Amino acid sequence: MRRHVTDPWRQALLIGLTSASIAFASEESEARPKIGALAKTSLSPQAPKTPGLLRSGLIDSAPQVRAAAARVGHAMGARWLLPDLKSALAREDQQEATKEMRWAIDDLDANDELSAKPLGSDARVTRTPFGYPAGFFAAVLAVTNCKGKTDAVEGADIEFRPGGRPKALQMMRTAPSSDNCRNALELLGLNTLSFAGEKLVRLVLPDQPEFLTCAASYDSYDGPAAVRLGISRPGERGQTQADKRIQEPKKVKNRPPVYPDSAKESRVQGVVIMEAMIAPTGCIGRIKILREVDPPLDFAALTAVSAWAYTPALLDGVPVPVVMTVTMNFRLN
Repeated sequence: MRRHVTDPWRQALLIGLTSASIAFASEESEARPKIGALAKTSLSPQAPKTPGLLRSGLIDSAPQVRAAAARVGHAMGARWLLPDLKSALAREDQQEATKEMRWAIDDLDANDELSAKPLGSDARVTRTPFGYPAGFFAAVLAVTNCKGKTDAVEGADIEFRPGGRPKALQMMRTAPSSDNCRNALELLGLNTLSFAGEKLVRLVLPDQPEFLTCAASYDSYDGPAAVRLGISRPGERGQTQADKRIQEPKKVKNRPPVYPDSAKESRVQGVVIMEAMIAPTGCIGRIKILREVDPPLDFAALTAVSAWAYTPALLDGVPVPVVMTVTMNFRLN
């Protein structure tokens, strides 16, 4: 299935690997169905009910619903929503909702694609979904009933317009797979924006229940910056004070990768290098591939790492998110 999204926007906002699930927790259960309904409108942007849902979302009492409405309208290129966005922004006092509204207004106000800042490299980025408003990831899982399936994985290729809004989304065939989680990835893909100049993204959703739970509880991009591991070691030149104060996480749950039969038959082998973020609780919340080999091996590596678990990393005794580099070698005997 290939979906095309119309209307341009102007400038992508750089969102790095910083995150925390600290916002809006007390209202999450009430907001989740509303956010799920908003996310589903991206499947049918021309439906009669879509304008009403987005406009009501922008004036909802819950800030995470307002942020989600701005994101969905932004991603689908709903320029007709601009007056409502500007009116909502004038009343908004919550940081994340303000960010989403401003981002949407700036980009939707662009008259054409020529006014948008060109994207960066044509090189494809392969990563898991992240960078949504707080509660969005969890709401999508709930509305699609995506609860996970061990060793399954979903994939989608996204092409972005100049500036960073989705232009086309192509769902990939994966095996094994889960129809519910496949539907979840489609909704997440349609509401993904380009980060740091990404032009082509292969979005991969490991169906591991552990990963889904971790990503759903850690899907807001506001929060403390992740500490990067492996840059220096005790006694090495260049070691920072933060390096000396951090207690590194220890792996408590491992899952080795499964060498795909298709890769064996094709005699494909190689080294997949990934960057994984360990949440403050010790679960894996995000993964990005730094060096690809072949889709079956790439997906196998992501699936394995998504089920790993660690003790929390501590900075001065406080749990913090950390980023580590993972190397996985697939070699035929």
